[in-house]
Amino acid sequence: MNEVKASDVFKKDKVQGLDEAMDQALNELKQEPAIYRLIHDEFHLTRAETRRSLNTLLDYREDLHYCSHCPGYEKCAKEVPHYQMNLTYENGLMDRQLVLCDLARKRMAYESSFIDRDFPYVWHTAEFVDLKGKAKAPLKTAMLKSLTAQDGRWFYVQGSRGVGRTFALAVFANAWVKQQRGDIAFVETSGFMERMKTLALDRDKSKFAEEMERYQNCSLLVLDDFGNEAKDKTGFGYGTILFPLLDARAKKGLCTCFSSDFTLDEVASMYATSIGRPRARQLKDLILSMGQRAFSLIGLPGFDEGASSTR
Repeated sequence: MNEVKASDVFKKDKVQGLDEAMDQALNELKQEPAIYRLIHDEFHLTRAETRRSLNTLLDYREDLHYCSHCPGYEKCAKEVPHYQMNLTYENGLMDRQLVLCDLARKRMAYESSFIDRDFPYVWHTAEFVDLKGKAKAPLKTAMLKSLTAQDGRWFYVQGSRGVGRTFALAVFANAWVKQQRGDIAFVETSGFMERMKTLALDRDKSKFAEEMERYQNCSLLVLDDFGNEAKDKTGFGYGTILFPLLDARAKKGLCTCFSSDFTLDEVASMYATSIGRPRARQLKDLILSMGQRAFSLIGLPGFDEGASSTR
């Protein structure tokens, strides 16, 4: 009579327990429509083949669950952020592939439209319907008309911080992206001017010339917080960067937008101390001649909300 060893019983129980666990996992996978379709409709796996690939399939399920409750682009905590797992099955082997997720692809497509984007990415879905309030209505109407006509007109939007002038121009830029009108540069003006001055003062002028050409020719340029750069009393930035940039864009009829704390008169007055009154007036006249209108979002003295400025 053969003696049954305790170790054999333990091994048998262990194997049986493992089989039960695998069967339970397989049954759970069947409840996942996406995985069920993959196993039965795409890969046509037998139960034995499915069991051999169980670990990979469970990892795939975990990946699917994580992405179905996406925490957002910035909060993606995957080992390889912004990538999803795809599975292939060939010659009896299941293989994992990582592909960029839909959210990341959409973000890349959006950001590829920008040379610079100095506003929060969270605004990428903002539309004209989000511009609410009486003060914004004339600006909204004018922008929509300009987009329809594709006339390349300029917009000067003035208002104190917090009234939504930068947001309004971000909405305009988003509409530009949807129309696929070409590259957009949306820059904070002081930082942009400092970067360009650094390039202009470098011994190798080729990079400066290359960058100037990009900004002179991009389909839409937005100069946010315009006027704060006027604290440069040397006039170098104006003569080397700002006026050549705006003059070239005006001659080509390329849309240019300004967001500012200051009225055009105030900006001209600030510039007059470094470049003289005639050239400061030239700057103001150039902006108005390309837009014919300065928009105020708060109805400051000297502005009728959206009315033409004659100053």
